[in-house]
This record gives sequence, C-alpha cells and structure tokens, in this order.
Amino acid sequence: MRREAMIFGLIATVLLLAACVPIVKTYVCSDGTQVADPGMCQKEAAPPAGEEEIEVKETQSTKPTPAEKPAPPAVDEDAKVTDKDVTADVAKLIAKADSVKNVRFNYFHSDDPYTSDEYYASREKMRIKLVNKQKYTVDDPYDTIYIDFVKKEAIGYCESASQGVCPDRNKKYPLDYASAKIRTPFIWLDVMSKGEATGRSKQIEGRQAKEVLFEANGKPGIVWMDSFFGVPLEINFEGVDYRFQNLYTNDVKDTDLVHPQLTNTLSS
Repeated sequence: MRREAMIFGLIATVLLLAACVPIVKTYVCSDGTQVADPGMCQKEAAPPAGEEEIEVKETQSTKPTPAEKPAPPAVDEDAKVTDKDVTADVAKLIAKADSVKNVRFNYFHSDDPYTSDEYYASREKMRIKLVNKQKYTVDDPYDTIYIDFVKKEAIGYCESASQGVCPDRNKKYPLDYASAKIRTPFIWLDVMSKGEATGRSKQIEGRQAKEVLFEANGKPGIVWMDSFFGVPLEINFEGVDYRFQNLYTNDVKDTDLVHPQLTNTLSS
C-alpha cells in the first residue's frame, strides 16, 4: 500500500511539473531561419537610394526612338505657274512669246556684270560658251556648259581646238546644276504668277519694251517685255538687275544645244 502511494505521488509530481513548463512556439523567417519571435527575423536591406531611378532610366533609354520624319521635298522655284493672275495686256505679251522657240543672247546681272559669255537656250536646254572663263585648271578645264532643264543636270566639256588646251574634247565634267544654270527669258515667263502693265515703255537695244509689275515665288519685281516677241529683256528682282543683251529669237539650231562628238586632233 505504501508502494502504490509512492508511485501515485511520483506521477502527480510529474504532471505538476509538466503543467508548469511553458509551450514554446517557433516561427520561420523569409530566409528559412526558425525563431521564437517574428521580430527576431532579419529585415531585408532596402535598395540603395537612387537605384530604382537608375533602373527606370536604363529601361527608358532602351526604348526604340521614333523614326525621324522625312525631310520635305525641295521647293522648285523655277516650276511653271499655269494659273497666272495677269491683266489682259500682259496675257497678250505672254501669248506672243509662245511663238519664240529659242533665244541667243549675252547675259548680264548686277552681281556678276560680265557680258561676253554666249548663251543659246530653248525651253528644255541651254548651252553656255564661257568666253570670260579663266582657262584652264587641272580640275575644271571645261570651256562649255550644257544644261538640261528637264533632267536638272549640268555637264561641262573642253571643246577648244587650240593646240594643247583640251586633251580630251569629249570628257564629261559633271557640274552643280543650281550653280551653273540661270533663269532664261522662258523661265522668267514660267515663274511669273501675277502681272500688270504700267503703261510705260522704252527702247532697249532698238526694241520697244513694255514695263510690267510682276510677282514670282511670292515676291514682287519689274520686267520690261519685248512688245513684239513678248520675251523679257530686263528684270529687277530682289534688288538684282538682269539683262538679256544682243538677244536674237529663233536663231538657235537643235545641234547648238548638245555636245557633238569631237575629234581630239587639235589645230596648231
């Protein structure tokens, strides 16, 4: 009996001690560490200041840039104006010029007043014989320029038959079209958008000319037009004077406007 009482007392003591021991709970942190208190988990380090901004900037910089807009087409200031706003008397002068197929002249303008160069022109082509050109350099030994107004190209040739001047009289020298060409009397008529005769007239190299106030490319000018043939003889435009001197009409052959195949046998 005493032995049973001792066993019962021992069991009671064990149960009492178990009741006094607290239950321990564990927590698993994001890095896998087990701790008794969540506050003991190590906090994740915050990214350095500015790191997020840098990443955004890098992302933005990798975006493809939009395609550049194509450049607008170049304005052709020599384009023909078909719908002209001109008075009846100016329209008659322009109609007279329709009978002129080609012209030959010397050319003057106040920015470059040499007049000896010879010009032969139709509405599509022109030849310039460079009388005043300083002859000759290794890079540009040409003495004649052929202009094609339709193709918008200029080609130089050395055509002189003088001994030793032109070693190859058929060699092409491509030139800058915009620099080589001029506005012929036909081009001035083409670009005219407005025109009004003033009633004034004068003699120019024996020709009767009528004064016309005109507009081209949105800018005003003054032109003296041959009263019989209708072609411009003198123009003042944007402060520059242009003159077609020693002008002959319908005096140019088609062969005058193209480079012939020349022999390289030179005269002495």
